[in-house]
Amino acid sequence: SAAGTLDGRPSQPGKYQFAVRATDASQAAARQAFTLDVGTGLKIVSPSSLPGAALGSRYSHALVSERGQLPLRWTLQSGSLPQGLSLSSSTGMIEGSPSAAGRFSFDARVTDASETAASQRFSIDVAVPLVITSTDLQNGVIGKEYLQNLEARGGAPPYEWSLAGGSLPQGLSLDSSRSAIRGVPASAGAFPLRLRVRDISGATLESTASLEVAAQLSITTSSDLPAARSADDYAFVLAAAGGRPPYNWSLVDGNLPLEMSLDANSGKVRGRPGSTGDFLFSARVTDAAGAQAQRTFRLTVGSSLRLSSAPMLPEAVEGQPYSHTLTAAGGRPPYQWSVQGELPAGLALDSSTGVIQGTPAAEGRFSFQIQLRGAAGETASRPAGLMVQSGSSGEIIWRGNLEANRVLTIQDGRYPSSGTMTGSLPGVPIAIEIEPQGLTVVTPPGPGNDWKLLVVHVGDQPRSELIIRWKRAE
Repeated sequence: SAAGTLDGRPSQPGKYQFAVRATDASQAAARQAFTLDVGTGLKIVSPSSLPGAALGSRYSHALVSERGQLPLRWTLQSGSLPQGLSLSSSTGMIEGSPSAAGRFSFDARVTDASETAASQRFSIDVAVPLVITSTDLQNGVIGKEYLQNLEARGGAPPYEWSLAGGSLPQGLSLDSSRSAIRGVPASAGAFPLRLRVRDISGATLESTASLEVAAQLSITTSSDLPAARSADDYAFVLAAAGGRPPYNWSLVDGNLPLEMSLDANSGKVRGRPGSTGDFLFSARVTDAAGAQAQRTFRLTVGSSLRLSSAPMLPEAVEGQPYSHTLTAAGGRPPYQWSVQGELPAGLALDSSTGVIQGTPAAEGRFSFQIQLRGAAGETASRPAGLMVQSGSSGEIIWRGNLEANRVLTIQDGRYPSSGTMTGSLPGVPIAIEIEPQGLTVVTPPGPGNDWKLLVVHVGDQPRSELIIRWKRAE
């Protein structure tokens, strides 16, 4: 322009030579030659920080430029690419598998067909491979706060977590922002999961994991423990369920019998009790997560269960009411009684009281087995016999050591004042005969004593045996 301004929009690159003359108002003039280089406007538009790479993993990323006159030529000006990567001169593609970790900086230059060039500094971070390290998830307990941090290493942090498969227990959720599974589980069971982690470069990795939720810790053993016997070996294991094993047991209140202990690891109550009685104690179980449960137990230590009734029961009389109470000692009452074999027809055993009663319908000698069971499951048994005398006559044999001029008294028809006897007075009107002769009946059976009392004076000689025969009165 006349003002000396060179302006416009070049349409072709290249070198342009021209001369310019300037003339002033007095017509004085000056001339000057110039050269104008018109470039292509080539520039690199890729960001300086390139996507990260993972050690040993395939990497591919193209450097990008704009404008410029094709073809383009890419070169590395300074610095170095990660070992294992190379720059394609024709495409600007950086690719390969890096074999070293770290941050690598370099200068790349691009030149177009017009020899216009542009350069820029770049960096690539090569990280170790992405690895999920939290594959073993801690177990949870229903109703207890749960927190499991998810952890990974390698790749390009920060990480983003998600659930690729499976489902979490009710009450739990995956908090991606905090890289954690958290909440209060409301359902028990085993929950297989597939966790996915994604780093900032977009690399992803999945891994399987399992989360187990147990019921709340509780002691399942009932409060009444099996009975023990003094001086006998005893062992019983207290049981727990739920919570997070292993369990630890402790005695928190009360006392075990002498010479007995509670094993902390197994929950076994064991030993050889050195004292008898009812022992109350409280045991506490603690699981691996610190949860606790407690229960009070009763352990009865008694002497051995045994039948204390004589094996030969008092005689009965055919057709006459009969009642006899069996007795026992030791063990833990209440007892349960039973008979193996047959009682005389007309008699029955009450299982809760041990009373044999009824009216026998036939005479004879009857043998059977008496069986006894205590409340703690202990058992005892003994053979027994019962003689049923004929309803019209019978015989009593007394044996003992009775000095001269003494009396023998038979109470209630069956209990002698000394010695032992078989048979009994039937409790009905009878006539009696006594051997040996010469004895004096002081008090005979009669209506005043319900025909069940007999007092005999043995005379001036000691006696070791008496035979009393009776016959029912017509």
